[in-house]
Amino acid sequence: MNNIAKSTCAECHHIFPRTEMQQITVKENAGTSFGVSQGRNGKNRRYSGRTYTRNRKVWMCNSCAAKHKGKESSAIFFFAAVLIIVIIMAI
Repeated sequence: MNNIAKSTCAECHHIFPRTEMQQITVKENAGTSFGVSQGRNGKNRRYSGRTYTRNRKVWMCNSCAAKHKGKESSAIFFFAAVLIIVIIMAI
């Protein structure tokens, strides 16, 4: 008898068989760093900072994965619409 692996959805936290789920890559913040340096005369200070991100694979049920992909496509559509408006205004 074959058992199907089960996982918990990262969005709704319900347990589903993996045949009813999708593995999605999610970008998340991993940390920050900063540094301070001074010039030769001690007056010129320079601050530099950086945020680190990583890609993490999570399991989502099919309905949550569809919602997640919908958010990504709407953001791309919004960016494209703004870009078109800026191009039209420049003409």
